Amino acid sequence: MLGFTWFCPVPRISPCLRRYAPHMRRESRVVVHENAKYEKVLSNYESLDYDTVEDEVTYLEELKLGPSIAVKVAIERFIVIIIVGILSGICGSLLEVSVKQIIKAKILFLKEQFRSYQGLHFLHQAVLFMFWYSSCLVPALLATLVVLYWEPAATGGGTPAIIGYLNGVSVPRIVKLKVLFVKMCSVFLILTAGFAVGKEGPLIHAGVILGGSTPMMHIPFTDISIFRSLRNDRERRDMASAGIASGLTAAFSTPIGGVIMAIEEGLTYCTVHLTYRILFCALVTAITGFIIAASFVRGCIGCVDIDPLRFLAIEEKFIRFDIGEIPLFILIGALGGILGSIWNCLEMQMTHIRLKFIKTRYVKLLDTAILATLTCTLSFLFIKFMKNCRKPSGEGEPEHLLQLHCPKGQYATAGLFFFQSAEEVMEVLLNIEGFFGIIPLLSFTCYYFILSAISMGGCYSAGIFVPNLILGGAWGRFFGEFIVYMFPSTKGWCHPQKFAFLGAGAQLCGTTRICFSLGILMFESSGSLDFGLPIFVTLITTKFVADVLTHPIYHAECLMKGIPLLDKSPPAFVSWIPLKDIMSRDVEVLPKITTVDKVLEILQRNNHNGFPIVEPKLQSTEMGIKSQGLLLGLILRSKLTAILKHQLYKLSPVEDTVWKLLRKESGISTKLSDVQVPEEDGNMLINLALFMNKSPMFVHMGTSLTTGYNIMSTLAVRHLVIVNSSLEVVGILTRKDISVYKTVTTLCTVETRRVSLV
Repeated sequence: MLGFTWFCPVPRISPCLRRYAPHMRRESRVVVHENAKYEKVLSNYESLDYDTVEDEVTYLEELKLGPSIAVKVAIERFIVIIIVGILSGICGSLLEVSVKQIIKAKILFLKEQFRSYQGLHFLHQAVLFMFWYSSCLVPALLATLVVLYWEPAATGGGTPAIIGYLNGVSVPRIVKLKVLFVKMCSVFLILTAGFAVGKEGPLIHAGVILGGSTPMMHIPFTDISIFRSLRNDRERRDMASAGIASGLTAAFSTPIGGVIMAIEEGLTYCTVHLTYRILFCALVTAITGFIIAASFVRGCIGCVDIDPLRFLAIEEKFIRFDIGEIPLFILIGALGGILGSIWNCLEMQMTHIRLKFIKTRYVKLLDTAILATLTCTLSFLFIKFMKNCRKPSGEGEPEHLLQLHCPKGQYATAGLFFFQSAEEVMEVLLNIEGFFGIIPLLSFTCYYFILSAISMGGCYSAGIFVPNLILGGAWGRFFGEFIVYMFPSTKGWCHPQKFAFLGAGAQLCGTTRICFSLGILMFESSGSLDFGLPIFVTLITTKFVADVLTHPIYHAECLMKGIPLLDKSPPAFVSWIPLKDIMSRDVEVLPKITTVDKVLEILQRNNHNGFPIVEPKLQSTEMGIKSQGLLLGLILRSKLTAILKHQLYKLSPVEDTVWKLLRKESGISTKLSDVQVPEEDGNMLINLALFMNKSPMFVHMGTSLTTGYNIMSTLAVRHLVIVNSSLEVVGILTRKDISVYKTVTTLCTVETRRVSLV
C-alpha cells in the first residue's frame, strides 16, 4: 500500500491529522498513514502520455504532408482556444445572472414573509421558519440528487482532480461533457439554497472540461473528427490549462489572475507559447462574460461596465495606507495563516468522516439535509436574536433593507448577511460606510467559519474560494472595527474596509497557498497599483505561517485520494539513491518482430502500459541484475491495442490509412475485450519497429533518484527505461515508483521520507 506524508510539523496541529485514516503513526515530524484501501485507490490511476512519440508511421506522415501539418495544428489550436474561451464565458455569465435572479426573487419573497409574521406568536414563527427552511432544503436536495443519480464524478469543485490531470495523472471522467452539465446544474441549485459555498471551483472545472473535450469533437452522426491533430494527451492538456484561466476569469472577471493561477497551481509543464494561448483564452472569456453580463445588468450589449462584475471590487478611498501600517498587515497575514490552517483541518476532518461513514446514496442525501437544517436553523436564530440596528449611510447600502425589530429609519444588521447573495455580502463588507458592530461581525465570522468548513465535501458541486473570501472579509472587518473601538484616535486612517479586503485575501491564501495568483487577482479587483505592497506583505506572511502548520487544501485532498503527483522539484537529499534500487524489474519486453498471438498474450497477462522493444539475443548480467535484451524502442499499450483492433499488421506503413486510423484512436481508451482478432491471424507477424517510439527516454541504472525525478517531472515522461552499461533493459521507472518520496519542511529542518508499499 502506498502511504503519504502529511506536512504538519507543529505538534499542536498534527494530531488532528491522525484521524484521516484508520492506521496512522507519527514518525519524528512526519505523519504517515498506512491503509490497505489506499493501494486500491492508487491502482485506479494511470499516467497520461505527455511525452512525444517518434515512430516510423509519424515520420512518413510528416514526410508526405510537409509543413502543412504545423499550419493545420496552429489553426486548430487557435479555433479551439476561441471556442473554449467563449463557452467558458457563457457558462460563467449565465450561471451568475441566473443565480442572482433566483436569489433576488427568493429574498424578496422571504422578506415579505418576515414583514408579515414578525412579532407574532410561536405558531406564526414556526410557519416563518418553514418558509425559510424549505427555500434552502429543496434546492439543496435537488443539487445532491442530480449528482448522485446522474454523474457522481461531478461532486465537489474538482480542483484536486484537475491538478492531478495536468500533472500527468489519468483521473477517471475528469474531462467528460456530462460532468460539465451536471456540475452547472448542481452548483446553480446549491447556490440558490444559500449554502456557504462558491462557484469558482465548478467553473474552473468547466473550463478544463471544455479545453480537454473540445479537441475530441466530431461532426454529429458521423465518425469525422474536427480537430484530429489535437486528440493526443499533450494537446488536450494544454487546452485544459487554458481552461483553468478561462474558468477563473468567468468566476471573477480577472483574466490576468486566471493566467497566473493556471501557471502557479495547475501547470507542471509550461512554455512561453502556451502562456500566450492561455492569456488569449482568458481574454476571450473576459470579453464574452462582460458582454453577456452587461446585457442583463444594464440592458444593452455595448454598455460594458467592469467594476460591478468584479467580486473583490473596493473603492479607492478605502485602500489608502501609510508605511506605519505594515505591522498591522503582517498581523493580518499571520491571522490568515492560522485561521486558514484551522479551517483546512476542520474541512479535512469532515471529509474523512464522510469517506468513512457516508457511503450510500440515502445517507448522502441525509448528510445534505442535515447541512441544510443546520444552515437554516443557525441563520434563523442569528436573525431573530441579533438585535443590532444601523442607520443607512447613503453609500454602498443594499437595495432592499430589512427593518425587523429595529425602530423606524433603521434596519437590522443581520439582514446584510442573510438577505443577499454572496457577491452582495462581499460588496457590503468591502464598501459600505460606517460600522457594523463588533458583536455582529464576530458572531457572523464564527457562524460562517463552521458552516463553510463542514459544507465542503458534500455530494454536490461547490468551490472554496467565495466562502473563504467572505469569511476573511468578515474577520478582517472585525479586526479594523476592533482597532477603532479600542483606539478611537485611529478612526481617521483605520478603514475597516481595507482590512476586510486584506483579510479576504489572507484567509483564502491560508487555505489554498496560491499567493502570487491571488495577489494579482486582488490587484485587478482593486484597480490600484499603489496597494500592491500591503497585498503582498499580507499574502507572503500568510503563506509562510500556513506552510509551517498544514498542507494546502488542494494538495491535501490529492494525497487523501491517492493521486500520485510529481512535484516540480525533486525531493531533498536523494541523490545517493540509485535508480536500480527503486525501479520495477518486472518488465514485459517484446521483440522487434513478433506474432499477433504473442502480443495478445502479453496484453492479457498484465496491465502494463509500456513495453520496451528489445533484441532478446543480446543479454548479460551486471551488478547481479540480468538484462532482458538490447533496447531498440518502446511501444505503448494503446498503440498495440489499435494495431490489433484495426489489423494494421496487414497494411503497409506507407498507406495513408495507417496513420489516419492511429490518429483516430489517439485519445480514446479501447479495452482489450473490445478488440476482435480473427483466429486465423494468430500466427501473422507484426513488425513493431514501424510503430515503436525509436527515441524513448532511458538512463543508466546507476543514475541518481534526483536526476530520474527531474527527467520524469520536467519532461513529462511516462516510462523511463533503465539500462545497464551495454544499453540492455534491466528495469523501468514510472511515477508510482518515485511519487512515494516526499519532502518534509519545518522552520529548522528539511527531511525526505520514503513511504513504502506494504
